[in-house]
Amino acid sequence: MSNYHMYRDGPTYNIHGNTYPIKDKLKALGGTWDGKKWSVVNTKENLDALRALGISLRVKAKRDAFCHESESIIYANSSDVQLGYTDKNFCGNCDSHYRDRVKLTRIDE
Repeated sequence: MSNYHMYRDGPTYNIHGNTYPIKDKLKALGGTWDGKKWSVVNTKENLDALRALGISLRVKAKRDAFCHESESIIYANSSDVQLGYTDKNFCGNCDSHYRDRVKLTRIDE
């Protein structure tokens, strides 16, 4: 599991997390830092390079209701969305980890 993740925001990938160890590599890709996140231009080459750095891509998805949580829109790991479910769910109401699979549906932007 990486210390950072990214999501697509129009023409850029936004990278969040503890990126200090890879900041020079992000700069080499043309990345810019705004004090909170890195932004790298959305190209196939940059996506491949970012994935090679171990940065997981998150995509917008609808997560079905579970435990005490209602249906919601989240940014989920793309691998979970491809599977169509996630088992990484935490109920904020009862502080329990919900271990059953919860359906994910990708929302194309």
